[in-house]
Amino acid sequence: ALASGLNLAAHVYMYHQLIEDYRFCYKHSPMIVFWHFFFCICTHAWAWSTVFHARDTPFTEFMDYACALSMVMILFIAAVIRLLFRKKKVALVIVLMSIMFFIHHVRYLYSGKVDYEYNMTVNIVIGMLATALWMVFSLGALCGGQHAARRYVWR
Repeated sequence: ALASGLNLAAHVYMYHQLIEDYRFCYKHSPMIVFWHFFFCICTHAWAWSTVFHARDTPFTEFMDYACALSMVMILFIAAVIRLLFRKKKVALVIVLMSIMFFIHHVRYLYSGKVDYEYNMTVNIVIGMLATALWMVFSLGALCGGQHAARRYVWR
């Protein structure tokens, strides 16, 4: 519970830094609204993780697993949006498919006994996909891609 609580605290702290530094930059930072949403998803997930590790019940286990996937999925979606920022229709299709998969997976988790192995496999695969996409994005920025000239690539 302590590690989850510390992760929650770190997210809250960094969110306040984001607000202080970029509160009026919506026009120049189109991703800022997304990062606000990202914060909501992540803090919700870390809050449920903290609750689950403090009080293990079937409901808190379900919420921990579902919210953990939401955090992994939002990281994947962030990578898709950053990579396909100019190809909005393609990005939208991938994002919608991701959301539909998330809903399907959460319904599966809620339908009965939580299958830990399946849930971990889903999280690992999506996490690896997200990591690969972020690496492509980062290498593109480092090697002179479309985002290379920006001082802060995350905007």
